[in-house]
Amino acid sequence: MVSTAHISRFNNEYLLWNLDNDFHSIELSIKQNGILCPITCIEFNNERYIVDGYKRYNAAQTFGITEVPYITISPDIPISELVFSLQQSRIFSSVLLKIRFFRIFQLSLDSRLCNQFQLPYYAHLKKDVDRIFDLPQSAQVFLHQKGFSLKEIVNLLHYSRDVFHRLLVDDCHFQFTKRSFDEVLSLTTALMKRHSLSLDQLIEKTNYSAIIAKDLTPQQRQKQWLMNLKQDASPVLLATQQKIDRMIADISLPARIIYDRTLEHAGITIQSRVQTPSDLTELTTALCDDNIRHQLNDMMRLI
Repeated sequence: MVSTAHISRFNNEYLLWNLDNDFHSIELSIKQNGILCPITCIEFNNERYIVDGYKRYNAAQTFGITEVPYITISPDIPISELVFSLQQSRIFSSVLLKIRFFRIFQLSLDSRLCNQFQLPYYAHLKKDVDRIFDLPQSAQVFLHQKGFSLKEIVNLLHYSRDVFHRLLVDDCHFQFTKRSFDEVLSLTTALMKRHSLSLDQLIEKTNYSAIIAKDLTPQQRQKQWLMNLKQDASPVLLATQQKIDRMIADISLPARIIYDRTLEHAGITIQSRVQTPSDLTELTTALCDDNIRHQLNDMMRLI
């Protein structure tokens, strides 16, 4: 039977593992009609504990809805098993939610539980889980939203903690992907260690603040700062790449020239789509041109 109670009469502690506070998908409906679908609770000690309806409960708080419809159930299984059965798809949406679920319900991290939650079981798992759970809420939200795996998160924790948190704060300016976040964090940590720099010194050296202040898209900022970092990390490599790229641009060849940008493998690849006899004639004529051949040879000496 559906009942109604004041919002202050509900306890959401069994759903605090959930990091998804975005209720835009139901925002318009709740603003216009209130909460139509009751939240699900269990009752004991004169309190109502929510086990399903996290978004509706948060939306009610946000929009000042004081009376909330609810139903109560009387499960014959432990609370953790009940919540898991109701929220399994949500829990399995990211490793962060799994870890938070473990900690909220104080579950023992044994091989059986890891198998159930599709996580690797190894000697230092509990230590890694504790380190992840101890991260600030903002860091956990970021890692959850970006979809980092357990292995990827543990790898990130080996980098500079100061840089990690600074990049989280400034993610709105860069909108990092998993790959770019890991790349930037790795480069900055390596540069600070190699040149004995503080975070503030690195920021100044790579024009970080100036890039943020520029009227650029997040992707443009990310690209420009990465270029600055890479130039400091390997100035000779970057200078050689730029020289080769300029030489390729000057070669009048009806084809695409590709090379290994790490310069670890010699040689070039020439790609051309030949659809007609005239296309073939144009390509072979260009390759026989002495000037173009000299340009190609000069470029290949750098690779």
